[in-house]
Amino acid sequence: MKILVCASEYPPHASGIGNVAERMVREFRNRGHTCTVCSPTGPDINLGSSWAIQRLGGLGLIYFWERVRRHFSSGANQWDAVWLHWPTFLGACPFRGAVVTFHGTYRGFRGMARETGSPPWIEGYYNLMSATERRYLARLDSASHVFTAVSRRSVAELRLQGVNASDIEYVPVGVDTDKFRPATARAELRKELGIPLDVMVLLYVGRLSRPKNLFRLIDTFEEARGQLKDALLLMAGSGELQEPLSQYIRERNIPNIRLLGYVPHEELPKVYGAADYFVMSSTYEGQPVALLEAMSAGLPPILSHIPVMAEVVEESGVGIVVDFDDPARASARIADYVSSDVASLHGSMAREYVVTNMSSPMCAERYLDLLRKVSRSL
Repeated sequence: MKILVCASEYPPHASGIGNVAERMVREFRNRGHTCTVCSPTGPDINLGSSWAIQRLGGLGLIYFWERVRRHFSSGANQWDAVWLHWPTFLGACPFRGAVVTFHGTYRGFRGMARETGSPPWIEGYYNLMSATERRYLARLDSASHVFTAVSRRSVAELRLQGVNASDIEYVPVGVDTDKFRPATARAELRKELGIPLDVMVLLYVGRLSRPKNLFRLIDTFEEARGQLKDALLLMAGSGELQEPLSQYIRERNIPNIRLLGYVPHEELPKVYGAADYFVMSSTYEGQPVALLEAMSAGLPPILSHIPVMAEVVEESGVGIVVDFDDPARASARIADYVSSDVASLHGSMAREYVVTNMSSPMCAERYLDLLRKVSRSL
């Protein structure tokens, strides 16, 4: 098949959405399919602006998808199948049929804003984006468009946005389990990163943005220092909070926290390999790719108590969920967990869960089946 993939981000400068798209494109090409990728950075068709998305959020995303709509308003039938990642079209979708994948919903972000007491303008912004999303979904023909969601939580949110449950497929993001595997040279990896062997490393990987609740993660680590004296918090990622977080750490004079900045995706296995546990304090997630990569690398997860995280812990039987908005209780729970006998068993169990349920080849076949379905309907 000739497949067109449209996403608002794509490697080398990408986070979850772009990395998922790139990983599946690689799998498709390995099976002999031809893929054309459209994103603000290409690599094949460049539309929109990464700068606008980073600085303006939803407005930048709307601009990208408007450019997509205009660009493909004619000649859209030259591909056998189309795959859209979390589109936000203001006008009609230019494609008669497509697989439409949601990595979350703006309705979910709106709920997060309400629950966390965000300023009125933030809640208003998500209200507007949620209404835009719902309007777009209502205009799509479910007979020729297939909806997928990367988590069961996102499936539930799409239903609340007006999509029939029977029209939504749950397909996990897919993890390269060969690339992300338990480290065999931990001493060398730690030496490369300047981390002593006798230090316990808690690792966060992801965007440095407000929904990640990173100030509370830092507060929790500060509380835990009395019980975890030889612990280090590594934070890998970039975003609008990079400098505010750095200033927050300096002002509170918290030792043993390192902000690594942006780490290229191909370098992440080294970072996972140097860590002992993966931590994520988010107030909202679709399906965090970094979490599944870390589990594939054998890291037990310590997660915030939001539904999508609780689902992962419940299904896999590994890790814990804590309330990062209560740093004292969260830190005590973390200290108890990392000192328990069960934590040492959870690494191999985490790996087994991802390999069994979410390997890239397995997910690629599911997406290809859906793309073939769309192709037959055109």
